[in-house]
Amino acid sequence: MNEQRPTVSVVIPCHNYGRYLGKAIDSVLAQTVKPLEIIVADDGSTDDTAEVVARYGAAVKYRKFDHRGVCAIRQALLDEPKGEWFLNLDADNWIEPDFLEKALEIVVRHRDDETFAFVYPDLQCFGDTVGLKKVPDFDVALLKSKNYIDMNSLIRLKAARMAGFDSMFCIGMEDYDFFLTLVKGGFWGQRLPGGLMRYRVHTGSVTHTAVRKFRQKEIIRRILLKHKGFFTPEEAKTATASANNQTLVALVMSRTPFAGFGRRLADWLLFARLGWRHAEFLKQTTYCFFPYHFFKSQVDPVEVFYLFRDTEARRHMVRQVTDGGESGLDGGQLFGFEELWKKGMSADCNLQFPRTGSLRETMQGWIERRYVSHTGVGLGDICSVLAHRWQMNRAGVVVATSDNVGLPATRLKASGRLKVPLVYVSIGLLERLTALETRSPVRSSRYRKRLKSVACFIAYGHAEAEGLRRWMGDDADVRFIPFGVDTNKWLPEDVSAEVLDVLSIGADPMRDFGLLTEYAQRNPEVGVSLVTGRECAAELGPLPPNMRVRIRVPIEELKGMIARARVVVLPVKENTYSGATTTLLQCMAMGKAVAVSRVGAIREGYGLQDGVNVRWIESGSLESLSAAVNGLLADRGLRRRLGTAARRHVVENLNWDRYAAEMEKCLVGKMKCKEDE
Repeated sequence: MNEQRPTVSVVIPCHNYGRYLGKAIDSVLAQTVKPLEIIVADDGSTDDTAEVVARYGAAVKYRKFDHRGVCAIRQALLDEPKGEWFLNLDADNWIEPDFLEKALEIVVRHRDDETFAFVYPDLQCFGDTVGLKKVPDFDVALLKSKNYIDMNSLIRLKAARMAGFDSMFCIGMEDYDFFLTLVKGGFWGQRLPGGLMRYRVHTGSVTHTAVRKFRQKEIIRRILLKHKGFFTPEEAKTATASANNQTLVALVMSRTPFAGFGRRLADWLLFARLGWRHAEFLKQTTYCFFPYHFFKSQVDPVEVFYLFRDTEARRHMVRQVTDGGESGLDGGQLFGFEELWKKGMSADCNLQFPRTGSLRETMQGWIERRYVSHTGVGLGDICSVLAHRWQMNRAGVVVATSDNVGLPATRLKASGRLKVPLVYVSIGLLERLTALETRSPVRSSRYRKRLKSVACFIAYGHAEAEGLRRWMGDDADVRFIPFGVDTNKWLPEDVSAEVLDVLSIGADPMRDFGLLTEYAQRNPEVGVSLVTGRECAAELGPLPPNMRVRIRVPIEELKGMIARARVVVLPVKENTYSGATTTLLQCMAMGKAVAVSRVGAIREGYGLQDGVNVRWIESGSLESLSAAVNGLLADRGLRRRLGTAARRHVVENLNWDRYAAEMEKCLVGKMKCKEDE
C-alpha cells in the first residue's frame, strides 16, 4: 500500500505569521505519512518567521521573497515542489496527524484517473469562529454558484501548473478562480471529511477582511468575464445574486459603534443599492443615522462592563469565553471577566464589536503621540471608550483594566458623562503620575482632580497601593489585591526533560535583561534562553554565544520551555508595580525554582520568602543574580525543594479562584453603593 502512494510536498506561504508557523510545521512533521519535503515561502515577513524556520534545520526548506501577496507567492513556487502532489497549508493553520494519510487514500483510489486533481477538506474552525464547517461533496453546478473549496487542499502539481494563480485576483477569491480554472479544464476532486484541517479564523485572515467581502460583486464580475463560456446566463445570474447576498451579510456583521458617519453612510448606500427590500434594511437605516439608538435596542444592559486594552489575543480570548469555551493558558489577561461570565453574572466588554479605522482614530493617534512626547502620560484609547459610552452608562459598574482605557474613562467620569461607578486597575499609574508631577505640576494637579472621581483603585503591587494612597489622599479607596494563577492549567511536568539551564521571560520595560546579558557573558558554560518582545530584544545589543533570544513565543510553547528549564530567573528594575508577577506565579505553579528581583511590587503581600519558595535577587546586582542562579544550578535538591514549596504556596494562597473572588467582591460592593445612592 505504501508503494502505491504518490509523493507529496507541503508548501507553507507565510507573511508575518511567525507566531503561528511553528504549529503548522510541527503538525506536518507529525504526519503518519511523511511528506517528501516542507517548503516555507516567506512573503517579505518582518517578524521572526526566518528564526522559526531556522529551528528546524534541514527538515524545512526556506524561500525568501519580497512582499508580493499570497497569490503571487503561490505562482512563484509552482516550479519548486518535487512531489507529484502538494499540500498548500496556510501558516496560521495546522493539520491532524492522519491528514496526509487519509487524503492520499482518496488519491490512490483514483490514481488511474489523470483528471482527478484535488482533495479538499472539511474545516475544523478555531479562533474567532469555532466549530466544524462541513463543505459539500464535489459538484460542478454547485461550484458555479458558490465557492466552497478552500486553498488548503491537496493538489496534483501537474494540474496546478497548467491552471496557475492569476494575479488579477490578489484582492480576493484567488482560490475560487484557481479551482474554476481546473474544473473548466476537465479536472475534478473529492471532499475529505472529518475536519482534519484545523482552520484559524481571525480578523487578520484573508477570508474575513471587510475589503474582500465588500468587493464580492467586483470579484464575481471579473470571474464571470474570465470564465465567460463556462457559465450559462442563468448560472451567472445566480453567482451574482450570491455575491450580492454575501455583501449584505458582511454589512450586517460589520455593524460597529467604532464606525464614523461616513463609513455608515457608505454602507447604507451599498445596502440600499443591493437590497433595499431586504428585511434588514430598516435596521441598517437606524444604524446609519441613529447608531446609539440601534445598539441600545440590540444589546441588553449588564451588571459589569470591562474596558480592556484592545489586542488581537485578548479579543480572541473574549470570543472563546462568550462562545462557551475556555480562555486558555493566558486567561489572566481578562482580569476575572471569564469567572464572572461563567457564574452567570451579566458582563460585557469593549472587545465584542469589530474595530474599524476612521478619521477620528487617525487624528487621535496623531494627538496621542504628540501628547505623550510632551507629558510622558498618554491620553489613552479615547475612541474605544467613547464608542462604548452608551453601553457603560447602562451597566452597574465599569472596570478599567489598564491606563490605556482607564485615563479616558476617568475624563468621562470627572466630566459627568460617565454616570456609573468606575473601578480602575492600576498597573504603573503611580510611576506615571509621579513623573508627571516632576515634569508639569499643573497637569499633575488636573490628573489628581480627575482621579478623585474614581470609585475604587485596585493595585497588584503592594508598594503601588501604598503610594497611590499617599498620592490620592486618605479619602481614596485603594485596594491591594495580589494577582493569582490558575493552578489547574499551570501544572508541574516531568522534570527529566530539563534541558535549558536558565530561562528568562518578559517584555515589559521594567525587565532588566541587560543584567541577564552580563551574567551570560561572565558564565559562558551556562546556556541562557530569553523569551521577550521585539523592542526589548532590539535594546540588548550584541549577545554572547551562550545566550539565545526568542521573540513572541506562543503561550503553549512557552509553557513547554518553562517545563524544560532548570532555573527561571526574572531580573527586574526597582519599581512599585511590576515584579514579573504573572510569569513568576505561572512558574511557581509549575513547581520551578525561580530567582526574582526583590522589588516593591512583590516584596510584600505575596508571602514570598527567600530560600523557602523563591530566591531573592537584589535589583541591579550582578553578584546577587549570579549567586542565586549558580547556587540553584549546582544544587538539584534545593531546586526541587524550592519548586515544591512554590507550588504549594500558590495553590494555597495565590490561586486564581481567590483572586477572582476578591475582584467580584469589590465590583459587587461598588454596584451596591450605586443602588444605595
